[in-house]
Amino acid sequence: MAGNERLVERILADARDQAAAIVNSDERKAAERTAAAEAWAKEQTDLGRVSAEQEGEELIRRRKTVAALEVKKLCLKHKRICIDKAFSRALEKLCALPEADCRKWIEQTLQAQADEGDIVILAEGCPVSDDYVKGLPVYAERRLKGVRRSNDFSGGMVLSGSRFDKSLTYESLLAESRQALETEVSGLLF
Repeated sequence: MAGNERLVERILADARDQAAAIVNSDERKAAERTAAAEAWAKEQTDLGRVSAEQEGEELIRRRKTVAALEVKKLCLKHKRICIDKAFSRALEKLCALPEADCRKWIEQTLQAQADEGDIVILAEGCPVSDDYVKGLPVYAERRLKGVRRSNDFSGGMVLSGSRFDKSLTYESLLAESRQALETEVSGLLF
């Protein structure tokens, strides 16, 4: 039996060697797979980090752009408020013209704008009397039909004709010239 025991012993030794070789091979394959998985995970982590950094930089850039636009909007809003105040003050000053200046403006405006048969409508607060307007040479020359007062505007006048009305109120005259003057006023203010 000693020969059989040796044979069994040899078969068992070969089986152990074969099992050890298989275990070593599997451990080597597992180590290679683990190393590959770790390399892939590191690569994905690095890609994620780079992507996150790029997204973060892009987010910061966008937020800076939005903030800059908001600042510009606020500046523009405040410039608009200042320009509105400047034109509002101009209207107040026009409405507070002394009587002599109002007389001169009315005479020049009637000369330039009145059509035959117009009715002159002055702002209620105008310091010039109706009789003064009726006494102007242009009143008789253009056969103007009368002088009235209105609370619908704060200064200036309206020439009411048979076909159409001409708004020569200070408000409408300022609004007309505002677009052209706004750039100049903005340049003076800012």
